[in-house]
Amino acid sequence: MASFTPFSRHPIDHWDLALAQLRAAEFGLPILRAVNRGSAGWIDANGRVRALSDRFGRHAECYDIWTPSGPATIYS
Repeated sequence: MASFTPFSRHPIDHWDLALAQLRAAEFGLPILRAVNRGSAGWIDANGRVRALSDRFGRHAECYDIWTPSGPATIYS
């Protein structure tokens, strides 16, 4: 979850999206993006954006995504 409210229309959400794509590809895990302003959606394990909401729109979705079957981590 990210809070971009203080940044209004600053491009920080684009930078955060790019970093999320990098981390997804780096670790080979999908990432769900939940933000209160900016684009929410999901990124697959190869770093490709699969679904993304409008930058300042209202949007809700449910996704079935692959999850790893390994041991739980402190983040899961």
